[in-house]
Amino acid sequence: MTLSRQELKEKLVHWVNEKRQEIVEETARLLSFQTVSGGKSEAEKDTYNREIKRCLEYLGALAERLGLTFRNYDNLVAVIERKGNKNALGILLHIDVVPPGEGWTHPPFGGVVADNILWGRGTQDDKAPLMSCLYGLAAVNHLGLEFTRTVKIAIGTREETGEWDDMRHFLNVEGAPEFSFTPDANFPIINGEKGMLTLLLKAGWPGISASPIGLRVVTLEGGERANMVPDRAVLCLRFPEAEVEKIQGFITAQTQRFLKANPAAKLEPLRVLGKQEENHLVDAELLFLGKSAHGSLPYDGHNAILDGLKFIAFLELPSQPLVAYARLVDAACSDLFGNGLGIAHEHHFIGKTTVNLGILRLDEHGAEGKVNVRHPLGLTIPEVVKRATGVVKEATSSSGVELQCERGSKGVEPLFVDPEENRFFISSLQEAYETITGKEPRLEAIGGTTFAKAFPNAVSFGPVMLDEEKELAHQTDEHVSIEHLLRNTRIYGYAIALLCTKIAQ
Repeated sequence: MTLSRQELKEKLVHWVNEKRQEIVEETARLLSFQTVSGGKSEAEKDTYNREIKRCLEYLGALAERLGLTFRNYDNLVAVIERKGNKNALGILLHIDVVPPGEGWTHPPFGGVVADNILWGRGTQDDKAPLMSCLYGLAAVNHLGLEFTRTVKIAIGTREETGEWDDMRHFLNVEGAPEFSFTPDANFPIINGEKGMLTLLLKAGWPGISASPIGLRVVTLEGGERANMVPDRAVLCLRFPEAEVEKIQGFITAQTQRFLKANPAAKLEPLRVLGKQEENHLVDAELLFLGKSAHGSLPYDGHNAILDGLKFIAFLELPSQPLVAYARLVDAACSDLFGNGLGIAHEHHFIGKTTVNLGILRLDEHGAEGKVNVRHPLGLTIPEVVKRATGVVKEATSSSGVELQCERGSKGVEPLFVDPEENRFFISSLQEAYETITGKEPRLEAIGGTTFAKAFPNAVSFGPVMLDEEKELAHQTDEHVSIEHLLRNTRIYGYAIALLCTKIAQ
């Protein structure tokens, strides 16, 4: 059986419309699994392992009900397949998610539908796109077309950790598809991505000295993932019980000065935690509130850790390694385009370097900050490390602290897929996008890192259309409208048909 392009579009749209309620309900169910990867505690790891297993069992049953084949490789990676004549199209996704954070309008794992919107962690990154691709493939399969290529939906479980051993395992056991796309960025087609690596900014010290009024820093902590802009940071302070009123007044005055100098910052009033009876000391904390965003888009958020580092300068502490560390790391990371680390660079297609101080742990013995770096073509990972290390070494020579800059991850280099060398693949995606949306199918680059970097001839394709919806990956109140969920299902179904079946001209 063959169809014309017009017949394909009409039948695809009709099938998706008929399945509207089912698609919404199954997507809501997928969102309910708490598949947060990268947890450190045993409880977090147990929850992740349990939920990943349950989630893949659910997807396996759903795929088979839709007439597709399912394979699960030890709950590390799974494959939903529709067999074809030769070669394969890969569709690369992940079901693990980042921690939800706080302040949600609806429960992040509730799968709530309200006001024609589906709310929850994973609605953009990457669970709802998985359902759009799955139902897009099911739609094409339902039409009875001859499949000239196999379709493999590869479902990863460790994308958000940056380890990607899931996709390495897929490549080992299944082999590389002829070409692939991942719905893990924006529409239209992303054929360029920045590279990514983590830098560590570390220092140690023998202790922390108090100010003349007895005030000292105990800890400064913030961030959960290097690839998320931290929306909270907690500065814990300690001071003599006899000086509580004086220090509360001092902190209030310094907070006002700080906010005047940093009007975008937000922090809650000093909160006294309790007394240490044996030495008559009081612990208290200041909570800095930022705005979460994806680590590749640090300018879309507000970094609470940087506010905490800046505030240390307002405590009037004596000169010491802690103070030097706070100043140096703030200077290195406050410029979001890499100037503070000597790694600023811009490529005409890929864009500018960005940096995000995603995690900081500071205490009486030292500190470690994790900086997520996204670099464009024109910079390599070894060059980024060399430049940043050199800048840090020079800055610390007279600072009183031995600040070290180290490479904290293997990293990945920038990606570029040449449209001329991949004409059939790229043009088919462009046609699918333009046919369903009526919009220009431009080729673009992003700062994010996706599974496309792990595969040959791979690009990002959706799911977000920035002129109609906001990029909410890794943010509070991540959501997708029902209409956009169905729109994406049509786009992916049409693309699969063009790439993998016989369609009449």
